[in-house]
Amino acid sequence: MNDNPSITNADEARLVELLNEAQRRVVYMAPGLTLNITAALSTAWRRLGSDAVSVILDVDAEVCRLGYGTIEGLTDIQNTAMDLGVFVCHQPGVRIGLLITDDTTLIYAPTPLLIEPESETLPRSNAIFLGTPSAKLLCEIGLGKNLDTERSVGLDPVQSAKIEAVENVFVKRKGNHLIVEKGTTLDLGLAP
Repeated sequence: MNDNPSITNADEARLVELLNEAQRRVVYMAPGLTLNITAALSTAWRRLGSDAVSVILDVDAEVCRLGYGTIEGLTDIQNTAMDLGVFVCHQPGVRIGLLITDDTTLIYAPTPLLIEPESETLPRSNAIFLGTPSAKLLCEIGLGKNLDTERSVGLDPVQSAKIEAVENVFVKRKGNHLIVEKGTTLDLGLAP
């Protein structure tokens, strides 16, 4: 039985905790990822094996620009996948988060860090914990009985050229400034 409340908060620390606890399988689908999530995901991928983890992202500069993930996290997870001889998959426009670890399903609304940085106050409910993923969900993400023949999400493997294209136009936040398209700086007028 799952001790987690059904309505909960899914921040970076909680996602990392769940990834670290995984023993059999991990599915991570979100617009992007941060370096901390990448580190935990890479560790889980190496620990569980290349076939036990599936990563589906929206590999697009907009994801970095909005703060749903970082180019560094994207590059690092791509390097892990290449080291393991597998792919990160691309799902254009995905804006929900899905984390399946073993028999637990967490569906969450990722926080765009450009708009709303990680909260240091009370946790904000942005997620629903479910038990075992449904058979239909497993089919749609490529883990059903017919594996990839029923898959409808994350069909395109991410190629290095796609990541290089994102790197060429991404936006990075540094303190209260945005570094836009390789060096142009915008002052956001925000406290760092």
